[in-house]
Amino acid sequence: MDKWYSASQEGTVLASKITLSRNLAAVPFPSRLSEEGRKSVCKKIFAALQNSKYAGEFDMLEMTSVSSAEKLSMVQRGIISPDMAQSESYSCLLLSRDESISIMLCEKEHIKITVMGTGSCLTELYKLADKLDNVFIDSLKIAFDKRLGFLTANPALLGTGMTAALILKLPKLKSRGALGALTAMVKKLGFGMKPLFDTSSDFYELENSITLGITEQSAIDNLNAVCKQIVSKESMISD
Repeated sequence: MDKWYSASQEGTVLASKITLSRNLAAVPFPSRLSEEGRKSVCKKIFAALQNSKYAGEFDMLEMTSVSSAEKLSMVQRGIISPDMAQSESYSCLLLSRDESISIMLCEKEHIKITVMGTGSCLTELYKLADKLDNVFIDSLKIAFDKRLGFLTANPALLGTGMTAALILKLPKLKSRGALGALTAMVKKLGFGMKPLFDTSSDFYELENSITLGITEQSAIDNLNAVCKQIVSKESMISD
C-alpha cells in the first residue's frame, strides 16, 4: 500500500495534521506508571481498538523492539514524537498501513492519536480523528472534567487536548528574513510556528497553542485563517 506522503504535493501548504491527547481516568499518567503498568495500559487500549470496526487496520509495535535508526525515521515521518523515540520506558505504537494514522500509547499521555494528510484538510482529518477518539471514549473511561475538558499530562493541552498543525513551505519569506517577525506575530495571536527540520529549512510547522475554552472547530478555523494570511504574504513576494 502506498504511504500517504508518497504523492507529490505542490503549493505552500504541504500537509495537515490533527493530534488528540487522551488519558484513562483513575490511572496515573505514563511518567508515574511502572513498566508492568505501562504494558497493562497499552494492552487495554489496543483491545478496545480491536473490538471496534477498525480491527485489523492497525499494526502494533512495541517500541522497545524498534531500532534507534527506525525510531529516528519515524520521527522524521511524523509518526512518533522525539520524546517517544528517546524514551527507554515501555510504550507502543498503533500504525495504519498507509502511515496516515498513528496512535502512540504511553508516550506522555496514555493515548495520542495523530492523523495526517496532504494539502490543507484539517476539518476532514479532525472528523476521522474524532471517530477514532469515540472508539476509546465509548469503551474506556477517559479522564474528562466538565469545566476543564480533557485532562492531560501536559497542562498546555488541557481542554480539547487537540493540536492542529499545517506544514508550510516558505522559501520566499525565508529568503527575505521575514520569518522571525512572522513567528512573533502569530504567537501573539495564540499560535506557534517553528522550523520543521532545522533553521536552514524552508519548511515550517504552524499550530494552535490555545486548547482551553475553545471548540475544536473554532481552533481549526482560526488556524486556517492565520495560514491564509501567511500564504498570501508568501505569494505576494516576486521570484
